[in-house]
Amino acid sequence: YESIVNKTSIQDRINNIKNFTESNIKSLELELLKNAKLSGWKTKKISNINECSDYINQIIIKEKAKSIVTSYDKYILDLNLHKDNIQINNIKKNTTKKGQNNTRNLIINADIGITTVDYAIADTGTCVLISKKILSRLVSLLPPIYIAIVHKKHILKNLEDLFVFQKNKFEKEDYTSAISLISGPSRSADIQSELITGVHGPGNVYMLLTD
Repeated sequence: YESIVNKTSIQDRINNIKNFTESNIKSLELELLKNAKLSGWKTKKISNINECSDYINQIIIKEKAKSIVTSYDKYILDLNLHKDNIQINNIKKNTTKKGQNNTRNLIINADIGITTVDYAIADTGTCVLISKKILSRLVSLLPPIYIAIVHKKHILKNLEDLFVFQKNKFEKEDYTSAISLISGPSRSADIQSELITGVHGPGNVYMLLTD
């Protein structure tokens, strides 16, 4: 990885990645959805925000959800979600101890967590969430059902491309406290190495790929 970065500047690498993504977006979409499905995601290609709202509302009805937590960004705030007898909380990251406790309790008691993602890795079907003020990472980690909304322009081919973007941020002193890589439902193994889904996190995960 270092040898590749040393041969060309970070900005050149970023430009090459963006050009590659733009030129190969259709194949990257197919690769992402295929590998995500193999990893346990329930995938859906979405054309617009209205279709996205309708599909999420179907999930809410199907799962009989009563409490929903979301990240605090414009796309999700613009969703037209059913609000009858449903509690919806848009969650930001809290810095105070009291705020952190209140946020954690809201998320622990939620049936569904919904976020957009920063990137999606095509060759592993992985969603990438970078810690920031508009997102508490727990939204994607604690509710039993998690919905990730992926914009196609945020698809990357592989993790190496992600590291290039993060190295660029690091060099600009744009630091982050944590990065979550989510590759399907939560899985854990007991002492007999029997793999169990959903014990320490979401057991049902949906990936919605939107234009």
